[in-house]
Amino acid sequence: MDSKSLEIISQFKDALASESKLDSNVASSSSTKTTTSEANDTLPTYNRGLKLHFQHPSLDSLNTKSVEYNGDQYTVLTNHSIERGNVRNKRKWSQFYNDHNGNGGDEDDAEWSDEDEDEVHPLKQSRIIELLSPINHPSELVTHPAISKTYQSQTLNKLAMELIELIEFEQNNLNWLNKLLQVLNGEDWFYLLEENIGLRDYDHGLDEDKKKSIAKKKEQLVTTDNVLDTSDRFKSEEEEQADPFFALPTAVKRFEAFQEQLDAKDETGVKEELINYLQVSIQRQHEYIENLTQLRNGLVRADRLKNDLYKWGQEMHDKKSS
Repeated sequence: MDSKSLEIISQFKDALASESKLDSNVASSSSTKTTTSEANDTLPTYNRGLKLHFQHPSLDSLNTKSVEYNGDQYTVLTNHSIERGNVRNKRKWSQFYNDHNGNGGDEDDAEWSDEDEDEVHPLKQSRIIELLSPINHPSELVTHPAISKTYQSQTLNKLAMELIELIEFEQNNLNWLNKLLQVLNGEDWFYLLEENIGLRDYDHGLDEDKKKSIAKKKEQLVTTDNVLDTSDRFKSEEEEQADPFFALPTAVKRFEAFQEQLDAKDETGVKEELINYLQVSIQRQHEYIENLTQLRNGLVRADRLKNDLYKWGQEMHDKKSS
């Protein structure tokens, strides 16, 4: 092939390549338009994790306003806070130079002044600077609006009193658990009481009325042979004949008989299991009461130190003011 034919073929290839590029650019532009339109149509109303295309204007955004100065109209940028500041500056300027020749400002200035008089800033009422300011001298403990209330508070004292009641309640529970454990271990105090110990009546020769009552009881025991007392079942003949002063109490035999009945009935091991549970409960109860006691001691100490500091501050304040 000659050079002319080769040149024609190369031009044809370049034309095809340029057409393909144009088609691809048109297709990409149309696809981007459709995606942006779909994105705008399906744009969510929230901004959680996304960036919205249209952001809401802030409260401090600037707006255009036309003003007149020296006979000419000018366009300036302003907002609500700037307008209020300008009104305050004008008022201070007029008060400083005693400007009474004018009409007192235009209508807008009058409106702004009325709003300033009606509206009081909440931060001025709360006195944040005074509340958050630290004390510079111990005498200010009495006069500081925030710290003085902390030192005058009775919260620590109330908590200590409530902990006393709680400790007493838990101590009573611990006493009942100890009594139940004593009963299960065979140390029942019921048989050691005066009315249950079963001592025989003995005449000490100190009271005549008691002699008469003992004689009556003996006569009743002789006449009533069919009626048996619960304590007489555990009396032997030797004890009846012995001196009442040296006789053993009947509570010993009654206690031994009761323990034999308990041992005979406890075949499933419920008693031993209950004893183990009681021992663990008593140990935990001891720890709980000790922790409550330590907590109350800390509260009492903190309250005492707080009161001492407040008293010292009161004394310094009195000396400084006098």
